[in-house]
Amino acid sequence: MKQLKRTLSLLLVLMTALSLSAWTVTAQDDPAAAGGNSAASGSTGFRQEDGSWYYYVNGSVDRFRNDVIRGTVNGQDGWWYVVGGQVQTGYTGVADYANDYGWWYIKNGRVDFSRTGIEQNRYGWWRVVNGKVDFSCNSVEQNDYGWWYLLGGKVQFGYTGVADYANAYGWWYIKDGKVDFSRNSVEPNSYGWWYVTGGKVDFSYTGVSNYDNDFGWWYIQNGKVNFGKTGIEQNRYGWWRVVSGKVDFGCNSVEQNDYGWWYLTGGQVRFDYTGVADYANANGWWYIKGGKVDFSFSGLGSNRYGTWYVKNGKVDFGYSGAYERGGKTYMVVSGNARDIDAIIQGMSLNEKVAQMFIVTPETLSGGSSATAVSSTMEKNYKSYPVGGFELTGSNISTPSQLTSFTSGLKSMSQSAVGVIPFIC
Repeated sequence: MKQLKRTLSLLLVLMTALSLSAWTVTAQDDPAAAGGNSAASGSTGFRQEDGSWYYYVNGSVDRFRNDVIRGTVNGQDGWWYVVGGQVQTGYTGVADYANDYGWWYIKNGRVDFSRTGIEQNRYGWWRVVNGKVDFSCNSVEQNDYGWWYLLGGKVQFGYTGVADYANAYGWWYIKDGKVDFSRNSVEPNSYGWWYVTGGKVDFSYTGVSNYDNDFGWWYIQNGKVNFGKTGIEQNRYGWWRVVSGKVDFGCNSVEQNDYGWWYLTGGQVRFDYTGVADYANANGWWYIKGGKVDFSFSGLGSNRYGTWYVKNGKVDFGYSGAYERGGKTYMVVSGNARDIDAIIQGMSLNEKVAQMFIVTPETLSGGSSATAVSSTMEKNYKSYPVGGFELTGSNISTPSQLTSFTSGLKSMSQSAVGVIPFIC
């Protein structure tokens, strides 16, 4: 019995010694627990030790606590940013750790409920409203460094284009997350392509964009590219051919808008041009006056391909005959007009003499009763291009045959000497 009592006494002494040893290690290793005041009290809350403030739970610093917690620090009540159990009085910015109510803007360790702006933590830059990160913010907002595009409250540094969300001032062009006020272009977002001037979408503008993008020039209607537009539209540089919303710089033609038909080269209306257009459209060749088709004009007009007979603004390729203008006589062949004097001056003496004769077709064909142009006739005509042909009954069988025969005679003469023969 005495032996048992002695053993129990030794165990009690040993346990007491171990307990004191453990307390001593804790006091030495944990500055916040030095002196054992808080640990002994079993309190929960903020407590200052050695110039720093810590958050205690049941008398011990909560080393795993990363939070924003309400309490009193340095005599000031508020919500305090705690990392590893220690109040971060030197920290200013969005807290890296949230609490149950959200993410908060911290100033010198304490939530600053007066703060509204865009602020940073290790995860990015965030929209802060009254001290709290606003994760519902989809907008363009400002801080000291500029205006920024936010989605879900976060600045989108990876985004370039027109913002999908506007702010109170309009829609903006974003470059790497920031409004680029120097941008003048046509740029996209999820809703279309938009006309941007000074970094802002110009909803008031309708017409061809004054600025291009990497893909060309575009027709804008109320600030937005209208891909359904085909016509002739204006910008500060002129009037342009638009096809499916885009300026067609390859257009060389005569095209229409609400004000008339216009002559275009390189996609632009040529207001400086008067004469027959060098380029036709699907309806023919046209006489242009000051860039516009003049439907009131009838007469001769020129382009780089020659001089042409025009009737009611359009080249009449079906007309052949003589035409007088300014004291000169022109020979018109299938709409193409040539000065008779110039034609004669270009003839050889043999051709001039031959033009003085009118003969029967048989004179050139070498046969009897010629009713069509033969190869023999064409060969002989090149040597003796007479000025005309006298037809007799033997040269005529039917109206259609007569039309074909006279057309062949004219074509043969035009090809050889450039004039229409006299046919009787």
